[in-house]
Amino acid sequence: MPILEKLKANRGLILGLNCYLAGIAALFIAFVFDLPNPWWALLTVFFTSQPINQGGVWAKATFRLGGTAVGVTFVLIALPNLVDDPELFIACLASWVGLCLTISLLDRTPKSYFPMLAGYTAALVGLPLINNPGNVFDIAIARTEEILIGVCCAAIAQSVLFPRRVHDVTIDKATACELNASAWSVSALKNDDSARKQRLKYANSVVDLVLVSSALPYESPYRRRHTKILQALTERLASILPFVDAIDDRTALLQERGGITARIQAIAAQLESWITSKRPDRYGALAIQTACDQLTENGDGSSWLQLEQSALVGRLRVLSQTWYECRALIAALRDHADDASSHVDLLINDARKFRLHSDGVLALWSGLAAALAILAAGYFAILIQWDTGTLSIAVAAVNSCLFATFDDPTPLLRKTFQWTVVSIPIGFVYVFGILPPVNSFAALCVALFPLLFFCGYLLSNPKTAIPALQIASVSTSVIALQSSYSANFETFWNSSISAAVGALMSLFTIQSVRIIASQTVSNRLVRRGWKDLAILAAHGIKGYKIFASLMLDRIGLLVSRAPTSSLIALNGLRDLRLGVNLTELIAASEDFSVSDRNLVTSFRKIFAGYINCRFDKKKRDQYHPSLMTAIELIKRASLDIKDASLRLRTIMALTGIRNGIDFIHSDMNLKA
Repeated sequence: MPILEKLKANRGLILGLNCYLAGIAALFIAFVFDLPNPWWALLTVFFTSQPINQGGVWAKATFRLGGTAVGVTFVLIALPNLVDDPELFIACLASWVGLCLTISLLDRTPKSYFPMLAGYTAALVGLPLINNPGNVFDIAIARTEEILIGVCCAAIAQSVLFPRRVHDVTIDKATACELNASAWSVSALKNDDSARKQRLKYANSVVDLVLVSSALPYESPYRRRHTKILQALTERLASILPFVDAIDDRTALLQERGGITARIQAIAAQLESWITSKRPDRYGALAIQTACDQLTENGDGSSWLQLEQSALVGRLRVLSQTWYECRALIAALRDHADDASSHVDLLINDARKFRLHSDGVLALWSGLAAALAILAAGYFAILIQWDTGTLSIAVAAVNSCLFATFDDPTPLLRKTFQWTVVSIPIGFVYVFGILPPVNSFAALCVALFPLLFFCGYLLSNPKTAIPALQIASVSTSVIALQSSYSANFETFWNSSISAAVGALMSLFTIQSVRIIASQTVSNRLVRRGWKDLAILAAHGIKGYKIFASLMLDRIGLLVSRAPTSSLIALNGLRDLRLGVNLTELIAASEDFSVSDRNLVTSFRKIFAGYINCRFDKKKRDQYHPSLMTAIELIKRASLDIKDASLRLRTIMALTGIRNGIDFIHSDMNLKA
């Protein structure tokens, strides 16, 4: 048993064994059915496999099969009609790959693999058929069968040998998010500002949970219900960030003004103790909420200091309820019996899919760059009349697609070219040194073990994944295993040079037209957030969940491009809070009288104009007096609200908006 546990803990060893066993099985099946290119099945195993600690092998297999089917369909339609005009076919293929890549980049979940595969599979399948168009249908079907074999073998191997299911991964990541959030929640309750950087990094943790959990519906035991539980959980995990940051800021503000009373300190200490307890139960949360209600039920006062105190107590109450719901949902994920509770049913009823940021302009730019790389490689091969140069076009297509999500893909493309060159001698040793004496399938299994196992082992580590994938794919391509040994020196070097030229073409093209400065991307993220905030104010979209998920994702993207101490990342968090407060005010205003609702409508119009001219200080100064007047009018109206709960919701939103506007007007947020 200890040996099995150690083996299970070594994920690299397991992935290496999976890749080897799946590769050998794929080759064997391809040999049995006498497919024309068995090495395609082997190559597909490595493209389908991924680090086991992320799970999702069946999701990726599904996307690969779907993408392959669409890509092959494109080839069957385009190639017969353009077979006499290779220049036009390459242009058509480049347009197809660029379109598919653009669509892929608009979806940052694993589903984006589907259109990406549809793009570069068309290049991999269609280009070798240019010189042999007569058998296009038969060869395309055979290629599809080879890919199908590789996909199924990889998925089955990873499902049988120490499988790592998406459900288990999501539980681990949800637990990690909970522990992370509880640590900086406690720091905020203690008014310890040292955890602010960890809060920003937390945004990436929540988005990572969203991306991993998107593969959950493809595992049969965990479909709709568990997906809904995770959607409800990520909504609440995302909500914790603006709530805690608001508590932190309000606590600091009130401490400066001497507004932290003993009762507020007692509630904060009670909440801190409840969060850090090993078994935080519902009764503890109810006790905190009761204490908050008792503190606010006797009226909120009329000064802004008193309203800030009430808002702080209200946020403490909301945070306790959000934390309780998070833990109830995580418990439902862990315990199948518990997830049938009526309370969890209530929480997941209105759960929505987590919205992620996308940038259509940058996606189109990346698609055009990939198309240009294909055109460059293709017309170069036609110019020098290089028949085997079709492999270079396919390599350029694959490389341009795989790294399109990076602002500057050139370091990775440079590394790809370097490892392509390294892979060629490995293939040479196999073709002319190791494989000639091999006379049985068993001997072939032994001969391939070092290559397949170590590539799979290295694939499990993100730092060595690119070298592993390049060695596996390029070596497999130049070895080109068949059912019987045949080696041709000229063919080998033509294929090898073609692979290197394709890698070089993609590097030069992307380096010339597709390097995007991180600052440019950051500015686009910030401006997109401001635009959404203005739209939110102008059109009165109710519910902060969509806006909160988008802004949380943008914060994570900003943090990955800028230090967590930079103002540009911190301002993203403040914009998130401003949007949450605005949606809360809009929602609360639905229960206002007609005259009070008109005050909120007037404020929203002014606020939308104020946000739209955020960079123009002169125009902002013109909006600011009327904006603060509108806030003052809403404040006076809120004090007359009889419903204590509605009054508190309004005060929490209004004080948060006022603090956010004060920050914007100070010009601090315009410095990056």
